[in-house]
Amino acid sequence: GGANNTPQFFAYKTATQGITEETYTKVTFQTELYDSGGDFDLSNDKFVTGETGKFFLFAQVGFFHASNNGHEFRTAIYKNNSILVSNSIYLNNEFEYNKPQFFNVSIIDNSTSSSDYYEIFARCDYNASTGSPQVTGGSGQNGYTSYETHFGGFKLIQ
Repeated sequence: GGANNTPQFFAYKTATQGITEETYTKVTFQTELYDSGGDFDLSNDKFVTGETGKFFLFAQVGFFHASNNGHEFRTAIYKNNSILVSNSIYLNNEFEYNKPQFFNVSIIDNSTSSSDYYEIFARCDYNASTGSPQVTGGSGQNGYTSYETHFGGFKLIQ
């Protein structure tokens, strides 16, 4: 706690991950840029607050799909295994389908238990006959940002 916005963390993907059609899939992370209190667990891809209070949480998911058929992409922050907030967008046949598409979600949430935990999930609704979507990872994969898919947060000073 204290007056310095801790705990705080930032985790990101370094590997591509396939996701199943019309199913929320938990996003896995391989690397932490920082984790002030050791509260982000890479072995189960979740942030456990370790204390109560208000937390600002944010995530970006990079989606890649090799088809230009219509797709609905969804990015969600889960709290204690339920959707807390999500963002979705439908892209018609005009989007650049051979390039990653990036979608963000964020929220300020009140953690009322030190065992509250947060995770990131991704979903793509698409025509299954057109191929499989992926969540992008890596450092600058496909020539884009270094942290294509990431999850971070910190406690707000109150």
